[in-house]
Amino acid sequence: MEFCMSVGRKVKDKMNAFKSEEGEAAVFEQYHHMLEKLEVPYQELSVETPYGNTFVVAAGKTVNLPVVLLHGSGMNSAMWIKDIEELSKEYRVYAIDIPGEPGRSDERQLPLNTDDYVNWLDAAVTGLHVGSAVFVGESLGAWIAVKFAVKRAERVVRLVLFSHADDSLQSNSQDKVPRFMQDFRKLVAGNFNARPEPMPVYSGDELKHLSMPVLLQEGHSLAGLFDDGAA
Repeated sequence: MEFCMSVGRKVKDKMNAFKSEEGEAAVFEQYHHMLEKLEVPYQELSVETPYGNTFVVAAGKTVNLPVVLLHGSGMNSAMWIKDIEELSKEYRVYAIDIPGEPGRSDERQLPLNTDDYVNWLDAAVTGLHVGSAVFVGESLGAWIAVKFAVKRAERVVRLVLFSHADDSLQSNSQDKVPRFMQDFRKLVAGNFNARPEPMPVYSGDELKHLSMPVLLQEGHSLAGLFDDGAA
């Protein structure tokens, strides 16, 4: 396994993602063990942005088409482990930990009613030396990917959107979630300060700016992000 690790100390404030330092350490320890199970060469990268450090798991040849993976709320890039293994055969994969979530990026939660997540992702992708890419998102990651595609269409080759963590790219949504992932979700849920506010709904006018191909994996969580008839 390849490592290129430079993860900075997180800035602590009242909007921390974790309930305690002990809980944070427990989640990170298990996260590390899960990444060690990856059966392909990978790198752990640190990208500095105006919104703090961003942690990225990268795999695949750098000459291949980039694919950016954005996890859902209450999770981190561990949810993509099997997808990283499969996609890295043909793509350069970047699984990015979203700030304010229980990953290893800066843990300050950004407001949903501003362009902060767009500006953060733009800076992170630029820091990875990626011009344009396929963006794959689940739940909150899907919401961010859509907003990014609306605001930065020139950087998005294609959108792939999922509603549940169960809806892995390489598994049928009916498949049982592996026990190790169930246990990890329970650990995260017990130590993560979940967002109290709902994700804003996109208007039809906003969605008209999506000129790129979009694959939508239907599910109640994702469908709720769109106005009736807008999608």
